Amino acid sequence: MRVHVAQVLDYWPSSPSYSRNGLKQAAPQATVTVAPGACEEVVNTMTFDATSWTNKTDIKIIAWAQNTMSSGPSEVYQAARWFIPIPGDFNGDRNVDSEDYDTFTLDCFTGPDGGPIDPACTPGDFDEDDDVDCDDWDQFVLAWTAGGDPPAFETCVIASPEHAAGEHSVLKNRYISFSPIDAGGTEVAYRLDTTDSTFFPDTVGTTRWIGDPDADNLAGVESEPIYRSAWPETVHVGSCHIVPASVYAVSATDGVATSDPLALYTIIQPIPKNWGDIAGPFIGGEWTAPNGTVSMDDVMALLQVFQATPGALHMTRGDLHDNGPNRVVNMSDVMIEVGCFRGDPYPYGSATDPCE
Repeated sequence: MRVHVAQVLDYWPSSPSYSRNGLKQAAPQATVTVAPGACEEVVNTMTFDATSWTNKTDIKIIAWAQNTMSSGPSEVYQAARWFIPIPGDFNGDRNVDSEDYDTFTLDCFTGPDGGPIDPACTPGDFDEDDDVDCDDWDQFVLAWTAGGDPPAFETCVIASPEHAAGEHSVLKNRYISFSPIDAGGTEVAYRLDTTDSTFFPDTVGTTRWIGDPDADNLAGVESEPIYRSAWPETVHVGSCHIVPASVYAVSATDGVATSDPLALYTIIQPIPKNWGDIAGPFIGGEWTAPNGTVSMDDVMALLQVFQATPGALHMTRGDLHDNGPNRVVNMSDVMIEVGCFRGDPYPYGSATDPCE
Protein backbone atom coordinates (compact mmCIF):
# COMPACT_ATOMS: atom_id res chain seq x y z
CA MET A 1 0.00 0.00 0.00
CA ARG A 2 1.02 3.60 -0.43
CA VAL A 3 1.11 5.94 2.59
CA HIS A 4 0.36 9.61 1.94
CA VAL A 5 0.81 12.53 4.37
CA ALA A 6 -0.37 16.07 3.65
CA GLN A 7 -0.63 19.34 5.54
CA VAL A 8 -3.73 21.47 5.04
CA LEU A 9 -4.53 24.87 6.52
CA ASP A 10 -8.13 25.64 7.37
CA TYR A 11 -9.57 28.98 6.22
CA TRP A 12 -6.73 29.32 3.69
CA PRO A 13 -6.35 30.98 1.31
CA SER A 14 -8.07 34.00 2.85
CA SER A 15 -9.76 34.78 -0.47
CA PRO A 16 -12.33 33.49 -1.13
CA SER A 17 -13.60 33.83 2.43
CA TYR A 18 -15.21 30.38 2.39
CA SER A 19 -11.90 28.55 1.80
CA ARG A 20 -11.55 25.44 3.96
CA ASN A 21 -8.59 23.11 4.42
CA GLY A 22 -6.41 24.33 1.58
CA LEU A 23 -3.51 22.05 0.70
CA LYS A 24 -0.20 23.50 1.88
CA GLN A 25 2.27 20.67 1.33
CA ALA A 26 2.59 16.91 0.94
CA ALA A 27 5.30 14.50 1.98
CA PRO A 28 6.81 12.07 -0.54
CA GLN A 29 4.60 9.01 -0.75
CA ALA A 30 5.95 5.78 0.71
CA THR A 31 5.15 2.24 -0.47
CA VAL A 32 5.07 -0.37 2.28
CA THR A 33 4.11 -4.01 2.59
CA VAL A 34 2.44 -4.92 5.86
CA ALA A 35 2.27 -8.51 7.03
CA PRO A 36 -0.84 -9.54 8.98
CA GLY A 37 -0.46 -8.54 12.63
CA ALA A 38 2.69 -6.53 11.93
CA CYS A 39 3.40 -2.80 11.92
CA GLU A 40 5.35 -0.55 9.58
CA GLU A 41 6.56 2.92 10.49
CA VAL A 42 6.71 5.76 7.99
CA VAL A 43 8.56 8.90 9.11
CA ASN A 44 8.16 12.28 7.42
CA THR A 45 9.44 15.75 8.25
CA MET A 46 7.49 18.91 7.45
CA THR A 47 8.36 22.55 8.03
CA PHE A 48 5.39 24.86 8.44
CA ASP A 49 5.55 28.16 6.62
CA ALA A 50 4.94 31.51 8.35
CA THR A 51 1.27 31.68 7.36
CA SER A 52 0.64 28.25 8.85
CA TRP A 53 2.51 28.94 12.07
CA THR A 54 0.73 32.25 12.60
CA ASN A 55 -2.52 30.25 12.48
CA LYS A 56 -1.19 27.09 14.09
CA THR A 57 -4.54 25.93 15.51
CA ASP A 58 -5.84 25.74 11.91
CA ILE A 59 -3.08 23.33 10.86
CA LYS A 60 -4.18 19.75 10.15
CA ILE A 61 -2.01 16.80 9.19
CA ILE A 62 -3.87 14.12 7.22
CA ALA A 63 -2.41 10.64 6.62
CA TRP A 64 -3.95 7.75 4.72
CA ALA A 65 -2.94 4.32 3.46
CA GLN A 66 -4.22 3.42 0.00
CA ASN A 67 -4.14 0.57 -2.50
CA THR A 68 -1.21 0.85 -4.94
CA MET A 69 -3.38 0.63 -8.05
CA SER A 70 -2.19 2.91 -10.88
CA SER A 71 -5.72 4.08 -11.66
CA GLY A 72 -8.85 4.69 -9.65
CA PRO A 73 -10.84 3.87 -7.85
CA SER A 74 -8.09 2.94 -5.40
CA GLU A 75 -9.29 1.75 -2.03
CA VAL A 76 -8.26 3.68 1.11
CA TYR A 77 -7.59 1.23 3.89
CA GLN A 78 -7.10 3.60 6.80
CA ALA A 79 -6.92 7.36 7.41
CA ALA A 80 -6.26 9.68 10.34
CA ARG A 81 -5.86 13.38 10.99
CA TRP A 82 -3.91 15.30 13.60
CA PHE A 83 -4.33 18.86 14.89
CA ILE A 84 -2.08 21.08 16.90
CA PRO A 85 -4.08 20.93 20.13
CA ILE A 86 -6.13 23.94 21.20
CA PRO A 87 -5.23 24.66 24.85
CA GLY A 88 -8.04 23.39 27.04
CA ASP A 89 -9.49 21.11 24.32
CA PHE A 90 -8.96 17.60 25.63
CA ASN A 91 -11.25 15.67 23.25
CA GLY A 92 -10.05 17.32 20.02
CA ASP A 93 -13.41 18.72 18.94
CA ARG A 94 -11.88 22.22 18.60
CA ASN A 95 -14.09 23.55 21.41
CA VAL A 96 -13.46 24.14 25.10
CA ASP A 97 -16.70 23.10 26.75
CA SER A 98 -18.31 21.04 29.51
CA GLU A 99 -16.62 17.79 28.45
CA ASP A 100 -13.25 19.49 28.69
CA TYR A 101 -14.26 20.97 32.07
CA ASP A 102 -14.89 17.47 33.39
CA THR A 103 -11.54 16.26 32.10
CA PHE A 104 -9.68 19.25 33.53
CA THR A 105 -11.26 19.09 36.98
CA LEU A 106 -11.77 15.35 37.47
CA ASP A 107 -8.99 13.64 35.52
CA CYS A 108 -6.13 16.06 35.01
CA PHE A 109 -5.97 18.55 37.89
CA THR A 110 -2.80 17.85 39.90
CA GLY A 111 -2.32 21.01 41.95
CA PRO A 112 0.98 22.90 41.99
CA ASP A 113 4.07 20.75 41.43
CA GLY A 114 1.82 17.69 41.15
CA GLY A 115 3.24 16.41 37.88
CA PRO A 116 4.46 14.86 35.75
CA ILE A 117 1.12 14.89 33.98
CA ASP A 118 -0.36 12.22 31.75
CA PRO A 119 0.22 13.10 28.07
CA ALA A 120 -3.57 13.16 27.60
CA CYS A 121 -3.65 16.09 30.03
CA THR A 122 -1.23 18.26 28.06
CA PRO A 123 -4.03 20.57 26.80
CA GLY A 124 -4.63 21.56 30.43
CA ASP A 125 -1.03 22.57 31.14
CA PHE A 126 -1.29 26.08 29.76
CA ASP A 127 1.96 27.35 31.30
CA GLU A 128 3.88 24.16 30.38
CA ASP A 129 5.27 23.60 33.88
CA ASP A 130 4.29 19.90 33.94
CA ASP A 131 1.37 20.25 36.32
CA VAL A 132 -2.26 21.28 36.00
CA ASP A 133 -3.06 23.76 38.75
CA CYS A 134 -5.04 26.91 39.45
CA ASP A 135 -2.75 29.01 37.27
CA ASP A 136 -3.89 26.79 34.41
CA TRP A 137 -7.51 27.05 35.55
CA ASP A 138 -7.32 30.84 35.14
CA GLN A 139 -6.29 30.29 31.52
CA PHE A 140 -8.90 27.55 30.99
CA VAL A 141 -11.60 30.07 31.92
CA LEU A 142 -10.25 32.44 29.25
CA ALA A 143 -10.14 29.63 26.66
CA TRP A 144 -13.79 28.62 27.26
CA THR A 145 -15.79 28.66 24.00
CA ALA A 146 -19.16 27.24 25.08
CA GLY A 147 -20.74 30.61 25.90
CA GLY A 148 -20.84 32.35 29.24
CA ASP A 149 -18.41 31.17 31.88
CA PRO A 150 -17.51 27.60 32.83
CA PRO A 151 -18.95 26.16 36.06
CA ALA A 152 -17.11 27.22 39.19
CA PHE A 153 -14.20 25.02 40.23
CA GLU A 154 -14.21 25.33 44.01
CA THR A 155 -10.63 24.11 44.36
CA CYS A 156 -9.48 27.27 42.58
CA VAL A 157 -11.81 29.75 44.30
CA ILE A 158 -10.61 31.81 47.24
CA ALA A 159 -12.05 35.01 48.68
CA SER A 160 -10.34 38.33 48.10
CA PRO A 161 -8.98 40.55 50.90
CA GLU A 162 -10.97 43.71 51.54
CA HIS A 163 -10.26 47.37 52.17
CA ALA A 164 -9.59 48.28 55.77
CA ALA A 165 -12.47 49.98 57.55
CA GLY A 166 -12.79 53.29 59.39
CA GLU A 167 -9.71 55.41 59.96
CA HIS A 168 -7.50 52.75 58.36
CA SER A 169 -9.20 53.20 54.98
CA VAL A 170 -7.48 56.53 54.22
CA LEU A 171 -4.46 56.70 51.93
CA LYS A 172 -1.07 56.81 53.62
CA ASN A 173 2.46 57.62 52.49
CA ARG A 174 4.50 54.61 53.61
CA TYR A 175 1.82 52.06 54.52
CA ILE A 176 -1.07 50.20 52.97
CA SER A 177 -3.79 48.63 55.14
CA PHE A 178 -6.22 45.83 54.34
CA SER A 179 -8.53 43.29 55.98
CA PRO A 180 -7.45 39.66 55.43
CA ILE A 181 -9.95 36.97 54.47
CA ASP A 182 -11.55 34.52 56.85
CA ALA A 183 -10.00 31.30 55.55
CA GLY A 184 -11.63 29.04 58.12
CA GLY A 185 -8.33 27.93 59.62
CA THR A 186 -6.65 27.30 56.26
CA GLU A 187 -3.14 28.72 56.01
CA VAL A 188 -2.98 31.58 53.52
CA ALA A 189 -0.33 34.00 52.36
CA TYR A 190 -0.71 37.45 50.81
CA ARG A 191 0.98 38.35 47.56
CA LEU A 192 1.96 41.96 46.94
CA ASP A 193 2.34 43.22 43.36
CA THR A 194 3.37 46.73 42.39
CA THR A 195 1.07 47.86 39.57
CA ASP A 196 1.92 51.58 39.31
CA SER A 197 4.49 53.95 40.82
CA THR A 198 5.12 57.61 40.06
CA PHE A 199 8.57 57.80 41.66
CA PHE A 200 9.76 54.26 40.85
CA PRO A 201 8.18 53.16 37.55
CA ASP A 202 10.79 50.42 37.11
CA THR A 203 9.30 48.58 40.09
CA VAL A 204 5.99 48.03 38.30
CA GLY A 205 5.44 44.29 37.86
CA THR A 206 7.50 43.23 40.87
CA THR A 207 6.05 40.64 43.24
CA ARG A 208 6.71 40.31 46.97
CA TRP A 209 4.90 38.84 49.97
CA ILE A 210 3.47 40.30 53.14
CA GLY A 211 5.35 39.26 56.25
CA ASP A 212 4.26 38.25 59.75
CA PRO A 213 2.38 41.03 61.58
CA ASP A 214 3.67 42.07 65.00
CA ALA A 215 1.60 42.72 68.12
CA ASP A 216 0.48 46.06 66.65
CA ASN A 217 -0.61 44.39 63.37
CA LEU A 218 2.32 45.97 61.51
CA ALA A 219 3.90 43.83 58.82
CA GLY A 220 6.89 44.12 56.53
CA VAL A 221 7.53 42.79 53.04
CA GLU A 222 9.28 39.48 52.30
CA SER A 223 10.70 37.74 49.24
CA GLU A 224 8.89 34.44 50.01
CA PRO A 225 5.29 33.74 51.04
CA ILE A 226 4.39 33.65 54.74
CA TYR A 227 1.49 31.25 55.41
CA ARG A 228 -0.62 31.70 58.52
CA SER A 229 -3.89 30.16 59.64
CA ALA A 230 -4.86 33.36 61.46
CA TRP A 231 -4.29 36.95 60.44
CA PRO A 232 -5.29 40.11 62.33
CA GLU A 233 -8.53 41.85 61.44
CA THR A 234 -6.47 44.63 59.86
CA VAL A 235 -2.87 44.41 58.61
CA HIS A 236 -0.73 47.51 58.09
CA VAL A 237 2.10 46.90 55.62
CA GLY A 238 5.07 49.25 55.81
CA SER A 239 8.39 48.86 54.01
CA CYS A 240 10.93 50.68 51.89
CA HIS A 241 9.02 49.05 49.01
CA ILE A 242 5.82 50.90 49.99
CA VAL A 243 6.20 54.42 48.63
CA PRO A 244 3.92 57.40 47.97
CA ALA A 245 1.99 57.82 44.72
CA SER A 246 1.89 54.09 43.99
CA VAL A 247 -0.66 51.33 43.47
CA TYR A 248 -0.38 47.81 44.82
CA ALA A 249 -2.42 44.63 44.33
CA VAL A 250 -2.87 42.28 47.29
CA SER A 251 -4.05 38.71 46.64
CA ALA A 252 -4.74 35.84 49.04
CA THR A 253 -3.47 32.36 48.22
CA ASP A 254 -3.57 29.00 49.97
CA GLY A 255 -0.85 27.66 47.67
CA VAL A 256 -3.40 26.23 45.26
CA ALA A 257 -5.93 28.97 44.51
CA THR A 258 -5.29 32.69 44.31
CA SER A 259 -7.96 35.31 44.88
CA ASP A 260 -8.78 38.24 42.69
CA PRO A 261 -6.47 41.15 43.59
CA LEU A 262 -7.43 44.05 45.83
CA ALA A 263 -6.07 47.40 44.59
CA LEU A 264 -4.51 49.50 47.35
CA TYR A 265 -3.17 53.02 46.89
CA THR A 266 -0.73 55.19 48.75
CA ILE A 267 -1.31 58.96 48.69
CA ILE A 268 -1.79 60.58 45.32
CA GLN A 269 1.06 63.00 44.68
CA PRO A 270 0.14 66.40 46.14
CA ILE A 271 0.48 69.38 43.83
CA PRO A 272 2.67 71.43 43.93
CA LYS A 273 4.26 69.48 46.79
CA ASN A 274 5.71 66.04 46.23
CA TRP A 275 4.60 63.85 49.13
CA GLY A 276 3.81 63.98 52.86
CA ASP A 277 0.04 64.58 52.71
CA ILE A 278 -1.21 62.93 55.91
CA ALA A 279 -4.35 64.86 56.85
CA GLY A 280 -6.91 67.44 55.86
CA PRO A 281 -8.20 70.24 58.11
CA PHE A 282 -9.03 69.63 61.78
CA ILE A 283 -12.85 69.69 61.85
CA GLY A 284 -15.24 68.70 64.63
CA GLY A 285 -12.47 67.62 66.94
CA GLU A 286 -10.72 65.29 64.49
CA TRP A 287 -8.40 65.34 61.54
CA THR A 288 -9.98 64.75 58.17
CA ALA A 289 -8.57 62.51 55.43
CA PRO A 290 -5.59 63.56 53.28
CA ASN A 291 -6.82 66.21 50.85
CA GLY A 292 -4.18 66.45 48.13
CA THR A 293 -2.22 69.31 49.69
CA VAL A 294 0.61 69.61 52.20
CA SER A 295 0.11 72.44 54.69
CA MET A 296 0.69 73.29 58.33
CA ASP A 297 -2.31 71.06 59.04
CA ASP A 298 -0.13 68.08 58.13
CA VAL A 299 2.73 69.29 60.33
CA MET A 300 0.40 69.83 63.30
CA ALA A 301 -1.27 66.47 62.78
CA LEU A 302 2.10 64.72 62.79
CA LEU A 303 3.20 66.58 65.93
CA GLN A 304 0.13 65.22 67.69
CA VAL A 305 1.11 61.68 66.67
CA PHE A 306 4.64 62.29 67.98
CA GLN A 307 3.28 63.63 71.27
CA ALA A 308 0.70 60.80 71.56
CA THR A 309 -2.03 63.39 71.96
CA PRO A 310 -5.48 61.86 72.59
CA GLY A 311 -7.34 61.69 69.28
CA ALA A 312 -4.11 61.79 67.26
CA LEU A 313 -3.89 60.00 63.92
CA HIS A 314 -2.90 56.33 63.77
CA MET A 315 0.85 55.86 63.81
CA THR A 316 0.89 54.54 60.24
CA ARG A 317 -0.14 57.96 58.93
CA GLY A 318 2.77 59.68 60.64
CA ASP A 319 5.60 57.16 60.22
CA LEU A 320 7.57 58.66 57.33
CA HIS A 321 10.95 57.46 58.48
CA ASP A 322 13.76 57.36 56.00
CA ASN A 323 14.27 54.35 53.74
CA GLY A 324 11.74 52.10 55.45
CA PRO A 325 9.18 52.86 58.16
CA ASN A 326 10.56 52.07 61.62
CA ARG A 327 7.15 51.64 63.30
CA VAL A 328 7.53 54.64 65.59
CA VAL A 329 6.93 58.35 65.13
CA ASN A 330 9.73 60.58 66.44
CA MET A 331 11.37 63.92 65.70
CA SER A 332 12.87 62.50 62.51
CA ASP A 333 9.36 62.10 61.14
CA VAL A 334 8.47 65.62 62.23
CA MET A 335 11.50 67.03 60.39
CA ILE A 336 10.66 64.93 57.32
CA GLU A 337 7.13 66.39 57.35
CA VAL A 338 8.53 69.91 57.60
CA GLY A 339 10.63 69.10 54.53
CA CYS A 340 7.50 67.90 52.74
CA PHE A 341 5.83 71.20 53.62
CA ARG A 342 8.81 73.04 52.08
CA GLY A 343 8.36 70.98 48.90
CA ASP A 344 11.33 68.63 49.28
CA PRO A 345 11.15 65.76 46.76
CA TYR A 346 10.76 62.17 47.89
CA PRO A 347 14.32 61.59 49.12
CA TYR A 348 14.83 57.84 49.39
CA GLY A 349 15.99 55.13 47.04
CA SER A 350 17.68 55.21 43.66
CA ALA A 351 16.06 55.83 40.31
CA THR A 352 15.13 52.15 40.04
CA ASP A 353 15.13 50.80 43.62
CA PRO A 354 13.17 52.42 46.46
CA CYS A 355 15.23 50.51 49.01
CA GLU A 356 18.67 51.79 48.04
